[in-house]
Amino acid sequence: MSKSADTNRHIVYARSNRGRGRQAEAQIKQHLALLLEMARAESLNVVQIVTEIGSASGRAERPAFTALLNHIRKGEADGILCISIDRLARSISDAGQIIALVDDGALKRIYTRGVPEELAPPFNRH
Repeated sequence: MSKSADTNRHIVYARSNRGRGRQAEAQIKQHLALLLEMARAESLNVVQIVTEIGSASGRAERPAFTALLNHIRKGEADGILCISIDRLARSISDAGQIIALVDDGALKRIYTRGVPEELAPPFNRH
């Protein structure tokens, strides 16, 4: 896949819900190693790394997730690397925010475990 410099800006997002101790830190470290290797193998430009430790269940605040979305909205990146999509969107509200970024054309791809997903608005609006 050919990527021009202006569409090869990705944010690595890693989240652990295993508390705040060493187990969570170890999981984040493991995920980051895998994600950064994916980025290297795919020649992806990583412009930022965002990590979050804590539960994302219910209405829990997710400041790192919010920051990630804001970077995409501002045009600072157009792709996300995460271990799996369920580590990214933990609720219908989260998924809706991601879909809105795709629909607006701000978010172009999500890589999960080395599988790129080219994203396009889901509906033809003509």
